[in-house]
Amino acid sequence: MFLAIKEIKYLKGRYLLIISVVALIFYLVFFLTSLAYGLAKANRSAIDHFKVSGIIIDSAANNNITVSSIAQNSVEALFDHDHEPLNIALSNVYHISKSKNEKLLSVAFVGTIDDSRLVPVLLEGRQINANNEVIASISLKQDGISLNDKIRDSKTDRTYEIVGFTKEAKYNTLPVIYIRLDLISPPMQAYKNAEALSGATEDMPQRINALAVFKDDVIKLPSGLIYLPSEEVINKLPGYQAQVLTFGMMIGFLSMISAIIIGIFMYILTIQKSSSFGILKAQGFNNAYIIKAVILQTIIITFVGLLIGYLICMISIKLLPSKVPTSINYWFYLVISLLTSLFALAGSLFSVRAVTKIDPLEAIRGA
Repeated sequence: MFLAIKEIKYLKGRYLLIISVVALIFYLVFFLTSLAYGLAKANRSAIDHFKVSGIIIDSAANNNITVSSIAQNSVEALFDHDHEPLNIALSNVYHISKSKNEKLLSVAFVGTIDDSRLVPVLLEGRQINANNEVIASISLKQDGISLNDKIRDSKTDRTYEIVGFTKEAKYNTLPVIYIRLDLISPPMQAYKNAEALSGATEDMPQRINALAVFKDDVIKLPSGLIYLPSEEVINKLPGYQAQVLTFGMMIGFLSMISAIIIGIFMYILTIQKSSSFGILKAQGFNNAYIIKAVILQTIIITFVGLLIGYLICMISIKLLPSKVPTSINYWFYLVISLLTSLFALAGSLFSVRAVTKIDPLEAIRGA
């Protein structure tokens, strides 16, 4: 330990440069991982908050909830099996503010029954008590929306009041607004000043997008319906799978290449000190002592570089605009750190073989 720390103190400039390179490599991998994980959460967080085992949808909907359409009276018998009706519709809303300029926002309406378990725990405000009231994801505060503000749906021209905020929930990167089930009966009416309920008749009964299944009990479904586990529903979100695979492969290859680079870096650094190790052996230091010093030095460089890289990443995430989706997953960080550290140690251990074969006499002559 004495030898490893003594050399680092003596050659401050060289080791500061090495640690800086290692820190930047860790920073790059950590930062890209946070961006990728944040974007993935922005696609799926609303469904994750449902905490359901799966979803029942129309078999002709191509696994897409928003285009699924089920006659509600044909599945009402299933409500006794711990299922809840669910509607999801993508729309645009105007934020009605005191200024004349109304801000247009893209949102995902999630229609549920009163006191639904699909709505996350409220962070602010209260539950819905009337048709003109909605609950919004806390992320909409970033767009200037506050409690008791009003929004106007661009499709139906209906005006709603924000009476509560839940924790961040997004569907396909769009912030979620929770609303009463019947108000977004699919398909949503595209006529100004028209009630969404006006589309239901005896020949065209009230329709829903899907049934949320809380318990994975085996039920014979009516013809034309399929059951999808919640993870499969998420994977079928438009663009989600392609995004996850692209970022996953990119980060995986980047982590592997970074780990190999650090391993090679430590190998070259050790080999460059061959003459110094030879002189130490001539002075009576055995191979075990030198090997311990090399391994300890590698651990110090890797750990300090990892710590600096992590701190810079956390600062960068804090400074990023709120619109940039970022999220921290410490399990990902741990795997990346272990992989890179192991490769760094492997590079050092590989060079140790050359150190043990150094002839002290030749090292003295070379020096």
